[in-house]
Amino acid sequence: MQLWLISHLLKGNSEMERFSKAGRI
Repeated sequence: MQLWLISHLLKGNSEMERFSKAGRI
């Protein structure tokens, strides 16, 4: 298993959510 890859993807998702939320507001 590549935990670093999973953690990186999770980080990217969280960052994308923040960006999308900020864009909506």
